[in-house]
Amino acid sequence: MGKVDLVKLKEPAYKQGCWDEMTTVVEDIKKNGPEVYKPTCACAYVDMALTKAASTSFASKPANKPVLDFIRAYTIPTALVNSSLAFYMDESGGDMEETAKNFLSSSKIWESWVPANVAKKVKAAL
Repeated sequence: MGKVDLVKLKEPAYKQGCWDEMTTVVEDIKKNGPEVYKPTCACAYVDMALTKAASTSFASKPANKPVLDFIRAYTIPTALVNSSLAFYMDESGGDMEETAKNFLSSSKIWESWVPANVAKKVKAAL
C-alpha cells in the first residue's frame, strides 16, 4: 500500500452494534461457506489505539526518562508506516539500516520524538 497514493472512501460512521452484526456474518461465512452470506449493515472500522506501556520498575528509574519521553512523543501516521515498509521490501532489499536512514532523511516527524540536540546529532550523522 505504501507504493500507491490511496484515497480513503467515505463510509458510514463506526457503530459497535453494526460491527457486531458484520462480525457475526463473517463468522457464519467462515463456518458455513460464502453461500450463507446475507447483507447486513455497513460501517467504518474503528480507529486503532496504540497502547504504550512500561513497567513500574523501568519507569521509576530517572535514567530511563529520555526513553519514556520518546515513547510518549512517538506517533506515526499509517501512510508513513506503509511507505517505509514499501521502501524496506522493494528498494532496500530488506536492509533495515538503509530503511532507517531513508526514513530519517526523508521525514521530519521523528524530530518531534527526540530533544533538539539529539535530532541535530542524528541529522549530522546521516
